[in-house]
Amino acid sequence: MIWRYIFISFLIILTLFIVFFVKSELSSDVKNISFTMYKYEEFDKFHRQAGETFEDQWNKENPDEIIDVVYNPIGGNYNVKINTEIVANTLQDLFLVPSLPHFAADNVMLDLTPYINKYNDWDYIRQLYPQLIDYHTIDGKVYGLPFNLQTNVLYYNRTLFQREGIPYPDGNWTWDDMRAAANKLTKRGAGGRILQYGLIWSFNPDRLALMNGGRILNDTADRCVIDNERALEAFKFYYKLLHEDKVILPPKQEKGELGFEHFKNNTAAMMIGARWRTLLFKSFSDVDWAVAPLPIPPSGERSNFMAFITLGINSKTNHPDIAYKLLLQLTGPEHVRRQVNWCNSIPTRPGTEFNEYFINEPERPKGENKAYLLGIENALTLDDVYPHCIQQEEGGEIFNKYADRFINGITSPEETLAGIQKEFNELIDKHKKPHKPVNISLFIKQFLLIIILPVTIGIGGWRLSSRRNKQKENKTARVAGPLKKYYAGYLFLMPNF
Repeated sequence: MIWRYIFISFLIILTLFIVFFVKSELSSDVKNISFTMYKYEEFDKFHRQAGETFEDQWNKENPDEIIDVVYNPIGGNYNVKINTEIVANTLQDLFLVPSLPHFAADNVMLDLTPYINKYNDWDYIRQLYPQLIDYHTIDGKVYGLPFNLQTNVLYYNRTLFQREGIPYPDGNWTWDDMRAAANKLTKRGAGGRILQYGLIWSFNPDRLALMNGGRILNDTADRCVIDNERALEAFKFYYKLLHEDKVILPPKQEKGELGFEHFKNNTAAMMIGARWRTLLFKSFSDVDWAVAPLPIPPSGERSNFMAFITLGINSKTNHPDIAYKLLLQLTGPEHVRRQVNWCNSIPTRPGTEFNEYFINEPERPKGENKAYLLGIENALTLDDVYPHCIQQEEGGEIFNKYADRFINGITSPEETLAGIQKEFNELIDKHKKPHKPVNISLFIKQFLLIIILPVTIGIGGWRLSSRRNKQKENKTARVAGPLKKYYAGYLFLMPNF
């Protein structure tokens, strides 16, 4: 009798396990691979084409292993939707990673190291800029690859410079040169109303400090040290441009496309920004614009910032090898070349033939794009801004809070830096936790689920059944008697609840 209960319980648990934990593709021999990115109409068609190209190439070379690649872009709040997919276990095979350190620590991302070893791809991976390799390597394991790469340059309107007789910016320009030009290029009307701005420069506290060699984190990346001399020097410089000279388009007015509208209408002479802005600039038919390197800061050493998007693989993908090959294609030189043509990237690998193509970009002055590469050897990444123990969104809220106060003249450069450092370190202390004890292995969990649970259910059911049979024989017995009398029955039932 007892073995019958155990066997039935075993079948029930096994069925539930297969339904909920094993993804089946029995309905089709086609292997489905999906990937997602930010929804952006200008780029969506290219990403979709890239997926279709990989699918066609794979199916041609592997006729016995047909795949179907689907691109599902996410609009709206990408980060929230990605986290929702993780909880619902519906995450795409490949996805843009909002916060690499945390997604890697939570085992959301696939460790690429075994596949790099398997396919002997280390030489290919090491072609990337060292900063990109370091960012995507955690505890010796590689998680994700850079999908694109952006650095900042100084865009300027040649017509406005010619009108004022000011020489074009070049690699020798300093911040002081930029300030002098911005003052001369700013035009005011009646009542002091600004008709033409000398400069558009978004205020990002972390990027501004880094541009002058100011550190955000200490050597061990566990304390914020942004309140330092070089960061203060940069903040004071920007403060003068914004509140004293009043030659910068106020950042609060720059939101949306307003900054671009000024550049488009020839009412802004210069703009500091990343490569992606050229996508819009190329559509400005009435603007004669050009590119120059970032001016040299007071520290004397030009420092740029590497902005990039990480493309990673879901650790629960059913087809890790295929997903890995798709990842290589979507982050490889040829796809980056296409992104250069879309104005969404610069080369992610130095010293390749592709760099020559980028530097001499068609339809642009020869050699102009060298400006994006100057200072890249000293360029920093998010690893230099956020310690791994905090989410980027949390740190970003602190930066935004003090940026608003600084822009509105509520806090001075000194107060702004001191406030950021104080709240950043409080946030770091909040997230410092003792190491968690080692969890029981997945094998033991499955063993308990598949073996022990059916046994306890079976024994519990057998005990109840035997008690009920005795109740029928003894009509005077109370219904609750067996469980009340034989307390062991509770021990068998409780684990199942």
